[in-house]
This record gives sequence, structure tokens and C-alpha cells, in this order.
Amino acid sequence: MMSQSGEFFRNLLKFLFLPGTLQKQKLKLAVFRLDELGDFCLFLPYAASLRRVFPEAHLTLIGNAAWMELARSMLDFDAYVPVRTREFMFDWNCRTALLKSLQQEHFSCTLNPRISRYLFLDDLMQLACRAPKNISFAYAPQQAYHWKIGLLQKLLNHLPHFQLVQHTKVHELENLHSFWQTAVPGGAVSTDYRRPVPLVRERPYVLLAPEAGKAFRSWPLENFLFVGHRIAGQTGLECILCGTTPGECGNLTDLRGRTTLTKLASLIAGARLVIGNDSGPVHMAAVLGIPSIALVGGGGYGRFFPYPAHLSPGVVAPLTIHGELCGKGNCNWQCRRNPEPEELRHCVATIDREQVLASALTLLNR
Repeated sequence: MMSQSGEFFRNLLKFLFLPGTLQKQKLKLAVFRLDELGDFCLFLPYAASLRRVFPEAHLTLIGNAAWMELARSMLDFDAYVPVRTREFMFDWNCRTALLKSLQQEHFSCTLNPRISRYLFLDDLMQLACRAPKNISFAYAPQQAYHWKIGLLQKLLNHLPHFQLVQHTKVHELENLHSFWQTAVPGGAVSTDYRRPVPLVRERPYVLLAPEAGKAFRSWPLENFLFVGHRIAGQTGLECILCGTTPGECGNLTDLRGRTTLTKLASLIAGARLVIGNDSGPVHMAAVLGIPSIALVGGGGYGRFFPYPAHLSPGVVAPLTIHGELCGKGNCNWQCRRNPEPEELRHCVATIDREQVLASALTLLNR
């Protein structure tokens, strides 16, 4: 069995000395998006534009299996390759089979619009495709977490057949726009993605999404319950909790643990308002045009929230509320207060629930 690094170097050598050949019959385009649900939602208007720009091309999305079912329901691609990223990283048989299948596709071009590239995941897959044209973000020096990794990143920044995009902006959406101007010159972003059918319930409802990828950036559940009960009492609206793990819900409707990703999309599409952490549901609400409130700390402040002034068509920027920031934000959760790894960060814990309630009522009254 070959290690991750061995597999990487083998595919790197193949890429350097045995480049693929351009298919004359039909453009075959592969798009990599191996990160989380929120990242996919930010990318959705750009992905949807590919069919309009390349109507005759064969489009393949190579993405995270966690949200691939949703991607199938919303995009018009020809092929979808779901990747269980952890399994790919640590299961040699899985990794070898997928890399071989990608090589056999003979893609004309690959696109990797992920800023935080990873050598042994999307970089490895992109090399395995051996396409004659590849577009990705350039590695920045601060992305190297070890000097050996830094050397490899510098090498990848000088590969033939690669066109690199510099990420000079802070916000993810601004960097995506720069990437798209390079990858698809003149290609406008699109709202041509298929929208989920809004869920119809007996009463209009507000959707509460209290979960986040990490516990240290999740606003406490009791605060969500406080806001939900107050909204229900003052407006008569139903307040619904969504997520993966059932728990305390008070008198609110609890759909946690009973919501697939496609059902979550329908819930969001039918909501009057979505309130959530720095996580996928709020980004999904934004691209579906649903008003939302994002409760964020300093970790990704400026990179993911607040949204920039210039947005893709149809996107409604979430209202961003944060607690006491240690600095300007975008600290990648490297807190100067030195908390325990999973300890709730101060910038999230200090979000004022009365401010969240007042903001929610204001949005609902518009």
C-alpha cells in the first residue's frame, strides 16, 4: 500500500512527464469542491453559470459526499462524483480507485476554486486528472503549517499546465469572483440553479439552526430557545429547530435528527426567517433569497461574514451579529484568550440574545 505522500509524488511525476491530451470532440470540465455545505452554497451561483457558458460541455462536479445529494437536485451537471473525504485520506483502496477513475476521464480542464487547498486531497485529485489546463488559487506562505509542506506548495505554484489565481481579497465571495473572472472570462454568475420546493406548514415559521461545525463557535442552545420562545409568543409564528442531534426544545417544534439535507433546503426555502451560527444553513438561506441572521465570532469574521456589498443576483445578505471581538476578526479561531480547544469562544458567548431577538422582530415586520 502506498502512503498519501507516496501517492502524491507518483501523481505529480505522472503529471509532469505524461500530461493528458486535449479532447477535440467535446470539452470535459471537472470542478472540485471538497469543503463544507456553506462553501458549496457560496459557490452555487458560479457553478450554475457553467451550463450557460459551456452549453455543449460535459460537466463533472467532484464534491463532498455530505452535500452531493443537494447539488444533484440544484445543478445541471452531467456527472457527480461524491467523495467521502476522510475515507479518501485514510483508505488506500478508496483513494487508489478514485484517482484511477479520475485519470481515465481524460478531462480537458479542471477548476479548483477552494482557497484553502489541501495537498493530499483536492491537489492530489487535480494532479491525477492530468488535464492539459488547470485553474486553482495560488498557495500563500501563511498556508504552510510545516516547512516541508511549504516546499511542496511552492512547487505546485510553478507547475506547468496550471493557471493560478491570487487571493488578494479577504472575503470568500470576492475571491470567488476573482477566480471566476480568470476561469470564465466574461461569464456572469447565474441564478439558474433549481430551487427547492418550499415546505408548506399550517403556520408560517422561523427556522432556528443552532448547530455549527465546531462546538466552540456554536451560540448556546438556551439562547436559541429564548429567542424562539419570544418570537413565537410575540408573533404567533411557529419556531422550528433543525439540525442533526435531537435535544432540549421547550415548546418549539423539533425536527433535529429528522431532517435530510434536501428537506432542510425545503425548510429554508419556506421560512420567513432563518437564524443560525456561522454555518451552512445561513449561507443556504442567502442564496435562496431568504432573510437570515448570522451569529458569528471572530474566527471567520471578514472572510465569510458580513457579506460584501456587491452580491450575486438573487442573494440576500444575512444580517451579521457578533460578540466582543479580540481584534479585527478573521483570526481563524486562534484566540488570544487561550481557551481550551473545544471551549466556547468569548466572541460567540458574548452575543446579546436581546439584540438577536430585536433584530429578528425587525426583519419579520418588514
